[in-house]
Amino acid sequence: LKPRPSRPCHGIMLSADRSGDAGKEEVEEDPAGRLRDRLFWLYLFAFWSQFKPSEPFLVDYLIQEKGIGSEQVYQDVLDLFVYSRLPFLIIVGFCAEFDCCGYRAVLVAGAFCGFLTVLMTRFGIGISSQQAAQFTVSAAF
Repeated sequence: LKPRPSRPCHGIMLSADRSGDAGKEEVEEDPAGRLRDRLFWLYLFAFWSQFKPSEPFLVDYLIQEKGIGSEQVYQDVLDLFVYSRLPFLIIVGFCAEFDCCGYRAVLVAGAFCGFLTVLMTRFGIGISSQQAAQFTVSAAF
């Protein structure tokens, strides 16, 4: 009898050895399946973290709904994002490379900051909450 070739079975490689261990099967993981799963979750996370349909309407929302003046929005709120983005970018880069934090913790913290930004923008009262939201959106990666 010739040995059967290995065949994939739902992400597991099964091979039976006919030389005497007829009932023994080797179980190996399918690396392509694991890679596909990881890429799926990565693409899903990237899509939802970058999908921001309300961003083009933020200035109108702050002026009309929140009652913040046009000059205050442009000079006191939106400028904070520009000035805080570079320091947060450097901090996030260092934290992702060190063993104390790691890239997973940075991704979770960034997702939390993005969620916090939406909450503060929607439910915050006054200019100070909108300024704090600009800091959290700077830290969201």
